[in-house]
Amino acid sequence: MFSVNCQLSIHVKDLIQQNDQAGIRPNMFADRHMWVPIFFKDEIWAGMKSTQRSESIHSVFDKYLNSKSSLLQFVRQYQNCVIDTEQKELECDAADLRGIIPCVSSSPIEKRFQREYTNFMFQDVQDQFIKTANCDISSVNHHGTSIVCEVDQQNMVFDMLVYSRYEVMYCSQSSNVQCDCFMFQSNGILCCHSLVVLLYFCETAVSSQYILSR
Repeated sequence: MFSVNCQLSIHVKDLIQQNDQAGIRPNMFADRHMWVPIFFKDEIWAGMKSTQRSESIHSVFDKYLNSKSSLLQFVRQYQNCVIDTEQKELECDAADLRGIIPCVSSSPIEKRFQREYTNFMFQDVQDQFIKTANCDISSVNHHGTSIVCEVDQQNMVFDMLVYSRYEVMYCSQSSNVQCDCFMFQSNGILCCHSLVVLLYFCETAVSSQYILSR
């Protein structure tokens, strides 16, 4: 939610700076930490993650606003945006009631994501579990409780096999993982490289920090 507030505050700053009719003093932006969160209090953002890229966040508001929109238009269109996102959330919940997507593995970690996420969100996670079949750990280097794993991923590009290597940091004490593809930081989803490392070390649970709230 912090990321969403940050990106929205940048958008509002553009509106204030580019629209002389806004009638807002320059120091209003400096006080954004007091008034921007009001718009987001207790709201549910279906399909949006706290770590999502700014381009994705902007794409949501582009449907309702543009660089020439006034602050008054922003306030009015914000409610339309909230209604649409809440409707999407209801549709996701309705889809869940019609059935649960079965797991593709026997991993308790995948089962946890299945239990915590809507079908819509779980599909993205499950795609990464499927891709673990194309990943192999080529080396494991221990540095105390920190372990560096090199993961080779096989992909088919124009009917040719292409191999990519990624480095995953794994902490045996906390079971935390971090991959240099930065998928979790950018999309809020654990990548197949991180998952294959967790499976390699026989992890049966995943930290709550990797379970994003809807």
